Amino acid sequence: MFLTIPGGKKGGTMQRNVRVVFGTILVMLSTVYGQITITSDNIPHQVGTYTVYDEANSVDVDLGTPGGGRTWNFSSQVTEESYDSWIVDKAETPFADSFPTANLVSKQVETYKDSAIGYIYSRLTTNAMTSLGMGTVAPGSTMTMVYDEPMVWPLPIGYQNSWYMHSVFRQAIELMEIVMEMRIHNLVDAWGTVNIPYGSFDCLRIQQYDTMITTVYVMGTPVTSDTTGWLSYPFFAENYGQIVSIKSYPGETNPNFTTADMFTRLSYFTTGISEDELLTQNFELRNYPNPFTTTTEINYTLARDAYVKLDVFNLVGEKITTLVDGWQTKSAKTVRWDASDLPGGIYLYRIETGEVSRTSKMILLR
Repeated sequence: MFLTIPGGKKGGTMQRNVRVVFGTILVMLSTVYGQITITSDNIPHQVGTYTVYDEANSVDVDLGTPGGGRTWNFSSQVTEESYDSWIVDKAETPFADSFPTANLVSKQVETYKDSAIGYIYSRLTTNAMTSLGMGTVAPGSTMTMVYDEPMVWPLPIGYQNSWYMHSVFRQAIELMEIVMEMRIHNLVDAWGTVNIPYGSFDCLRIQQYDTMITTVYVMGTPVTSDTTGWLSYPFFAENYGQIVSIKSYPGETNPNFTTADMFTRLSYFTTGISEDELLTQNFELRNYPNPFTTTTEINYTLARDAYVKLDVFNLVGEKITTLVDGWQTKSAKTVRWDASDLPGGIYLYRIETGEVSRTSKMILLR
């Protein structure tokens, strides 16, 4: 629809005023309908929700400016590592007794970090998402951190909401105690569309001013204290949770910093599948050619980084050779086996990752 206004100086002024009025209405409509709201219903909480995040250190970022209707492009950053996250049944986790009120548990696997497994315990209600603490399992050790004062995210979360979070957690090591105090000021300062290789998402951006105070006590006496501050920008989408997270270097005060100390980005998301089912579905093992006369190639796919052992046996169970014995990154793999010095017959090859074990048969012709 077009609105016709008489020409001339007065008419031109009226035209400008009409444009301003219509522009204001459009901005108001976009503010109401273009942004999203994070509620307890659209925070991922179903057991079997599986997410993969890619990470990188020291990468360039363009944070843009606060406000509505923004567009952020985070597709060009080259990531180096990844970690997997499952929402799991609390009863099946090793630290369940330490968090009796938790009803949401996320298991995070970072195999590139000494094979550590973390369990993050939270309580989700209509009015809040409360982080209660975490437990970590690493080779030869376990650690539990129950927050003295839980971190509370009030719900729902919308544009221009702000809140303060404070938490204290302690870790005792023989005669020493480490006390870490977190202070986080949150402001939802922008909304818009985030573009990443996995897709485009309508998001809220939260500006966080983070401060951590770490104090070391020996036999009850404080001996050292350190205060570190930084800026963070997590981006959240309905039904997916965190899409991107950008953390500055310690000591950063410029809200428009251009180099991130830590960059995290969603790379895969699915629901309704258990950890065992996912690993099994994505684990393929075969060899070609089969039968073969001299050499064959064994192919398999890793769903995530893992310690892999690939052995070949004869039919009486004697090990013939070990083809792989070490850490491998998640991807499709091919291993060539030369059996030219062996007699013909049936051989078995077995692959183990600590989570999956598979055995297949191959025939060597002579």
